[in-house]
Amino acid sequence: MQLPKWLVSVTPFSRVLAILLFICLPVLAFLFGMNYQQKLSTMDQQKLILERAKEPELNNAREIKCTLYGKIEDKGEIYEEYIVQPGDTLLSIAKNKLGTVSRIGDLVYINEKDFPGLSIKNPYIEPGWIIHLPPSYVETINFSGTVPKLIFGWGGELVEITEDGQWIVDGPNVNQRYGFKPDAKTQFFGKSKEGFVIGDCVKALLEEYDLRVFAVHLQ
Repeated sequence: MQLPKWLVSVTPFSRVLAILLFICLPVLAFLFGMNYQQKLSTMDQQKLILERAKEPELNNAREIKCTLYGKIEDKGEIYEEYIVQPGDTLLSIAKNKLGTVSRIGDLVYINEKDFPGLSIKNPYIEPGWIIHLPPSYVETINFSGTVPKLIFGWGGELVEITEDGQWIVDGPNVNQRYGFKPDAKTQFFGKSKEGFVIGDCVKALLEEYDLRVFAVHLQ
């Protein structure tokens, strides 16, 4: 079988095409190879970054010993709960539970986010509501000068007691710790102050601005 003449004839066009292919194909192959190598290199770098990003987590990993670590967000761990009874008012609760009607402001301050509209001018409460009370050992929290006091909690493992009386407590990871210094008014629950030792799981309740330590509980 004979091929058509135009397929086997050498023409100026075929010569030019052959030269272009001879020159261009190796160049294109080289460029595609370089591009592929760059992509592999980028993927390797990204993999290395991800592996390094995981290293702190591995370094910070430790045995979970305590129930609470770090700043405590659960109100139930900080404040006492009280179920409103028929006939209760904020004034009666302040007097009967906190010792004086002047602490109605404390009740409003603690509970106004849970019950929008609750205020000293609108102290309406309903039986069955679960409201939060400041712990009995905490003095008025409504104002410290002109700034409202805020009680917050910190939990974790007691890892050090310094020479000047600072208690160092682990946080969510081993690189996040919190220090506080109990004073003569600090209340201790679960153990006496002298009974707490390194390794105990503790929960501290503090005043957010002056960092006074209201209480230390054994978890």
